Amino acid sequence: MMPSEAVSALNVIAITLAIQTLLMVGGFIAAIVVWRRVAVEADRRISELGDRLDDVLRETRQAAQAVGRMSSHADGLLGGTESVVRTLATVVAPSRALLAAGAASVASRLLLKWRRRRTPAA
Repeated sequence: MMPSEAVSALNVIAITLAIQTLLMVGGFIAAIVVWRRVAVEADRRISELGDRLDDVLRETRQAAQAVGRMSSHADGLLGGTESVVRTLATVVAPSRALLAAGAASVASRLLLKWRRRRTPAA
């Protein structure tokens, strides 16, 4: 190998190393740009997901409040119904007692008439 050929080979090696270095630097720069874009997109999507979760939580809270209001309303209705039933019970219970007493009185009179008819007159 001649000295000019060695120098020429060293020049080729130096040029290829320089090209390789430039390609590596370009690759690293491209990787950094891609990484930043991915990070920005991930942040945007995470923000959207957070907004959607907030919407779902808001709707869930509204539904829970509606169930609470309905429960309170039903409780109020049941309390009112209980009051009406108690009032009716206080009105109906004496009426039943009077009805039973009246029925007993009528039964007593009928029984007395029946006995008078069965017993022969002396």
